[in-house]
Amino acid sequence: MHYFEELVRFLLERDGFWARTSHRVNLTKEEKRMIGRPSSPRPEIDVLAYHPRDNVLLVIEVKSYLDSPGVALEHIDAEFVRGEGYRLFKDEAYRRVLFRRLQSDLVDEGAINGTVSLIPGIVVGKVKGDEVPLEQFFAQRGWFFWGPSRLVEKLARTAYMGYTDNPFVYAAKLLIRNGFRPNR
Repeated sequence: MHYFEELVRFLLERDGFWARTSHRVNLTKEEKRMIGRPSSPRPEIDVLAYHPRDNVLLVIEVKSYLDSPGVALEHIDAEFVRGEGYRLFKDEAYRRVLFRRLQSDLVDEGAINGTVSLIPGIVVGKVKGDEVPLEQFFAQRGWFFWGPSRLVEKLARTAYMGYTDNPFVYAAKLLIRNGFRPNR
């Protein structure tokens, strides 16, 4: 998963974000009790991406699922399933506590200012069925979503960058310059 998160970080940075991967949120014991997980380890955010111009911090789950059926709307929408997964999207109380602590810690660290807007999001490498319902679900909530089509499009564009010592750009250049053309 590390490399997929790094790919997402790289593509977000190309879009003007400052990004970091594998960020742990330092919830207090009281905050853990508030979310119903008094003994859980610190939650880990796959990718944090801050856009200074827009003063937005994306809090992103990254799921490749390339060799699985993929992510489906019913996995994420709390109206369909009330399981443990995708808590960032399905549990408003969890999201509120997590975001409050995350913002406080990052302000104390000097990484963001106190007026930043935190937006949950997901990047998925494979979707079960059609991406459109997921895109619509996230768009209706003002949340961030990149599905496989967007990832392929963004990665393919890196093939036209000038020289850079980056494995993602090398792979894109090899594919594009040898005849691969994405559908989108």
